Amino acid sequence: MLCYGGDSSYLAQLSVEHSRFGDEARAYQLLKTAALRSEDFILSAEGLLERLANEAMYQRDWRLASALKSANLFHLAQSSTQEALNGSFEARFTEGLALVSEGKREEGVQLLEDAHALISASGTLADYFFPALRDAGLTRLHDRLCQKTLVSFRANVAVFPKDHSNKNTFAWVAARANRNLDEADQMIREALEGDPLSPALLDTMAEVQFARGKRDVAVMWSERSLALRSNDLEIQRQYRRFQKGEFPKP
Repeated sequence: MLCYGGDSSYLAQLSVEHSRFGDEARAYQLLKTAALRSEDFILSAEGLLERLANEAMYQRDWRLASALKSANLFHLAQSSTQEALNGSFEARFTEGLALVSEGKREEGVQLLEDAHALISASGTLADYFFPALRDAGLTRLHDRLCQKTLVSFRANVAVFPKDHSNKNTFAWVAARANRNLDEADQMIREALEGDPLSPALLDTMAEVQFARGKRDVAVMWSERSLALRSNDLEIQRQYRRFQKGEFPKP
């Protein structure tokens, strides 16, 4: 086991630098070590708990993610209603997947159903929820919940046809769910006509093309997004994934 020197803040920043250069495994270990050395882990100024919880989700470390997301609910009790709702969703979602991974499928699936019901018309579902359901082999559940969500987004686009953010959200969720990709492609192209220099929209276009198996095209769009927001760690991570990552599961 590697031993790292330095206090919590130093290790947390070092984790960022490792992530910036694509060393995700080392970045994750550094972040966990930073948390262990923090004297005020839950309410730390640098948001250490939330960072580690999100990294645990990215690493598919569902049991740790569940523990951290549940702990964070105490902090979110003082936050806005939407933040508290998102926190409740994440706590249920991560616990559901932890249970499924531990062989408690029926109990886990019920929690996943409950989690989706909390934010069934939110783009947040795209980030981890739908990809993780497919990774866990819950394809039937994935498809039913995905189509329910896309129906809501499609209705928003019909009511507000000139709002490019609604079209972007539809495309982002569809791409991450690896469903309705032709429709997603049309939506994001229309969105980009309204805001062609949005790093977020350009990243969505890259995600759509990656889901369609077009690596070179995805990298091209991701490069445009990165050029406009070069210091964004998430866009950097996306760019590396489009370059060398596996295509999403069907």
